[in-house]
Amino acid sequence: MTVETTRYMPQRAGRKEWTMLVLLALAWSVAVGGSLVWNRYQVQQKVLADAQLEADTIINKDLAYRRWATLHGGVYVHPTRQTPPNPWLHLPRRDVVTTSGDRLTLMNPAYMTRQMMTLFGEQYGFRGHITSLTLKNPANAPDNWERDALSRLQQGEKRVSQVTEINHQRYLRLMLPMFMEKGCLTCHADSGVPVGGVRGGISAAVPLERHERIAAGSLKGLLLAHSGIWLVGLTSLSGGSALYRRQKAQLAATEGALSNSQVRFAALTQASPTGVFQTDPSGACIFVNDRWCVMAGITPEQAAGNGWTRVIHPADQQLVQATWQRSVDEQRALHLEFRFQRPDGKTTWVYGQSSAMQDTQGTVIGYVGTITDISEQKKVEQALLAAKEVAEDASRAKSEFLATISHELRTPLNGVMGGAQLLEMTTLDAEQQEYLAMVTMGATQELALVNNLLDLTVIEAGGVKLEKAPFLLRDTLTEAAKRWKASCEVKGLSWSLKVDHEVPEVLIGDARRFMQALDILVHNAIKFTEQGGLTVCVGTHGKTENGQLVRFMVRDTGIGIPAALHEQIFAPFLQADMSHTRRHGGSGLGLSICRRLAIAMGGEIWVESEVGTGSSFYLQLPFELGAPRSTIAPAGTLAEAPLQSAGSSPRCTPGNR
Repeated sequence: MTVETTRYMPQRAGRKEWTMLVLLALAWSVAVGGSLVWNRYQVQQKVLADAQLEADTIINKDLAYRRWATLHGGVYVHPTRQTPPNPWLHLPRRDVVTTSGDRLTLMNPAYMTRQMMTLFGEQYGFRGHITSLTLKNPANAPDNWERDALSRLQQGEKRVSQVTEINHQRYLRLMLPMFMEKGCLTCHADSGVPVGGVRGGISAAVPLERHERIAAGSLKGLLLAHSGIWLVGLTSLSGGSALYRRQKAQLAATEGALSNSQVRFAALTQASPTGVFQTDPSGACIFVNDRWCVMAGITPEQAAGNGWTRVIHPADQQLVQATWQRSVDEQRALHLEFRFQRPDGKTTWVYGQSSAMQDTQGTVIGYVGTITDISEQKKVEQALLAAKEVAEDASRAKSEFLATISHELRTPLNGVMGGAQLLEMTTLDAEQQEYLAMVTMGATQELALVNNLLDLTVIEAGGVKLEKAPFLLRDTLTEAAKRWKASCEVKGLSWSLKVDHEVPEVLIGDARRFMQALDILVHNAIKFTEQGGLTVCVGTHGKTENGQLVRFMVRDTGIGIPAALHEQIFAPFLQADMSHTRRHGGSGLGLSICRRLAIAMGGEIWVESEVGTGSSFYLQLPFELGAPRSTIAPAGTLAEAPLQSAGSSPRCTPGNR
């Protein structure tokens, strides 16, 4: 009964832990899946928002063009095949002959706008149309969607938009109302629509293919990122860490060509999605385009002179005005990120840049610049910063988890080794002794791995505490040399230890930690050397502010390391050739622990090596100098502990740093 209970209880505990792990994995999967769905929705909304913005810009451009044509009563042009006289325009002076004999026909605003839309659509792929429920020209007849949109506009809606298909392609269609203006009565007085009433609608159809292609890339990135996060999250449950890839979108603003004519300059910039401004040589604002006004929330008249400064965020006022004035005084370009605070309270991050305009003689005649909305970029930066903090928290959690697991593994291993030692005291036959040796060797190797793992996690978590105490360097090396020499003799390797006379007798530092690193370097050298031998050299390498730099070199005649892997071997769980793990054993943690210990003690470690000629590992550490000792314990004879003095021989720790 006792035996059955012993077998049953661990199985129940294991099932419980497995169930908890599965529940956590499911919860993590649901969370990541929900995030993916939400982000997919956001990307799709961004596609519609960008297309909506393009459609708004196109329609506003067409409205401004039509308004200009209306104010001027149309434009007389030479009739052509593409521009014949308008048969639907019944005015006394529709067709005229100039004094020079040129025949001209009047293009009314609707005619001009329709041809402008056709030309713009052929060049850029956008569709535009002006239409009405009460029309004269059949070319302006609405389709089914436009007819429904016109009805909704006449019922009071401000705008109508919808995603539809045109010729098997997806478009975002947007219609805004056209209101009757006084200039419109010239041609449309018989419509019965009063001034200010809805005369018809003007629409734009933006192809979604380009936006959706960009969104597809974003969705693919989102899927890959969420898959990675999901996998990292599951791995973190058993000791992994979560990583996020930082992406930062770079925005570039393009300045349009400038003209000496302010009217022409303003007309060209109306279609720009970027805010554009122009100043006189003193820096006073003389022009801003519509996009600038939308971002700032004020009119061009309010922005004139120094009026534009009223929309700068109070916290940025001093910086922006000082930077702008310095740019004007020094006649140099300006690049600055700051905030707009509109009169309605909305805050927008913008990126402003400007450059001087010069005449043919090189005289500055003013400044032109752009303002770009970078609010989304700022949000991305904040999101990436938050993701970085999450990754750092996950890394700390990983280190704490590994430290806990290492403690839990070391306890039963100590029990196994203790049991093996007790068995060694009993009478065993040859076969049992062989099995016991296998158990002891495996437990010893496993305990070394766990100890290295524990050391690595403690160091990564910042838990290593360095002591400062005086110690005798030569005595410390002599004791260690006894172990090193014995290990070399087992493999038939030669051995020597050399210490320069200039190395101080008494140092202050953490002797246990620096010897831990040196032990790892020496045992690595022995493990990867089959013939020849190794040498440990100790020398000085300059002074520090309150002590001495001591350099330790471990040189062997082993297999060597390719130059491309000189840095890689200091990463955890990695050896220069992973086949050596099977041949020589080891986990690949030793050199990683050495580097972290060296950094923690304010030093450094590096390697010089070539394949087939051996390796030289350098450990350089700063120590404080201890008080001179009049009586120092003897270091032992050379035969007992192979400690040699370099004397006047060449220094044995040159290195290349």
